[in-house]
Amino acid sequence: MPFGAVGAVYSWDWVSEGLVAIIRASFLIPALRYVDDLFFAELACVSSETRELLMEIVTLLGFVLAPDKTPAAAPAQDILGVQIVLRGLSAILAVDSGKVNFWLAELDALASRGLATSSEARRIAGRLSFGCSAVWGRFPRSRLSLLFKLANNISVDATRLRVNLSWWRRFISQNNSTIVSLSTARQPWVLVYTDAAGNGGSGAVLLDGSVSQWFGCQCSGMASLLRKRATQINAFELFTVLLTLDVWPTLLSGRRVAWLIDNSVALWCVRNGTSSASDLSSLAHAVWTRARALDVDVFAFWVPSKLNLADAPSRGSSPVLGTEISSSVNVHSVAVAALAQTSDMATPTGKTALRAARVPSYILFLSLCLIFIMSSSLSFMSYGRSPLSLSSSEASSASGPWKSFSPSTSPATMLPASWRCSKESAVTASKDSLRSPIR
Repeated sequence: MPFGAVGAVYSWDWVSEGLVAIIRASFLIPALRYVDDLFFAELACVSSETRELLMEIVTLLGFVLAPDKTPAAAPAQDILGVQIVLRGLSAILAVDSGKVNFWLAELDALASRGLATSSEARRIAGRLSFGCSAVWGRFPRSRLSLLFKLANNISVDATRLRVNLSWWRRFISQNNSTIVSLSTARQPWVLVYTDAAGNGGSGAVLLDGSVSQWFGCQCSGMASLLRKRATQINAFELFTVLLTLDVWPTLLSGRRVAWLIDNSVALWCVRNGTSSASDLSSLAHAVWTRARALDVDVFAFWVPSKLNLADAPSRGSSPVLGTEISSSVNVHSVAVAALAQTSDMATPTGKTALRAARVPSYILFLSLCLIFIMSSSLSFMSYGRSPLSLSSSEASSASGPWKSFSPSTSPATMLPASWRCSKESAVTASKDSLRSPIR
């Protein structure tokens, strides 16, 4: 098909998907693809032969692979902007060095000019989001909140934005990578139930094979550090997840941990690593920072409140199983440290600017509705022979004012005399309708 045709995209997608199916089913090669890029992992002893086999299959199907775009098999490859290094039973993921240098140059240029525009913020936020999705995970996502708000034309504090941009520059320049284990032999899951009460009660239950422990404490003192709202239950629930990482660091280190949470806001804050609320975003960032330091694989699931084992300890009672532990964790210190990086709250002027930017669209919509109603009122009122219907003479006389309509013309003077009524007659008609019984 010709280059640029809409059907060419779908046709090639079918062809490439069929090619992957042939490679997998006929030759048992674990191939993957992204649009027209094919890549796979293979044993080093047969990697060269596998590459030649794939090139021959593609040639037999009538396609041509450029040799310079088909590199030889190697333990390190750049795939779709991500550098992947195989080492033993682990894969080390890092953003391509060319992208890193380009992003650093953009951040430096942004810092030198001062506050970024919405288009610049949208561009750099998209690139950094790619790094989070492909390599870094949810750990740094809360540092993108200001950029996304600025991209949506919401004013933000310039000083706080510079702090976040400086943090991103330090983070990227450290060449942060992520290690993914390829081994199927892993330790069993650790289950952690968490819950909180509206009065600040907090509790958690840990289940690790034969080990079952629980704790309960009060975190109502952190309410003064949070944004003012009707209830702080969401923040308390999220803070409880953070507390479990400080209470059980030894049991959770290097493990796959499933947090079972009955609060949907806290659940999605943990899953996304960020929130639109500045204090919740800081707590989510603290959870992922602590989990990264302990090498914990974070998983969060929803559990009904009736099945949440941590419901009892959050209200000062003992759960159905487990041994109570006494923790030396200072709840207030943990809260202060977690909320210290709260820096993405939009200023009141930002909200006003956003609201003001929407006013013209409302005015335009109302104006269009008014024009539509006024232009169609004659035809609407002439349906049926009711007391408001027009005679032929009235219709001809009524068409004149509409033709001479101008913005200064009063709508009342444009109506025929038989349509008009005085204020007194309208009041009388309203009273008569109120006296009539409702059937």
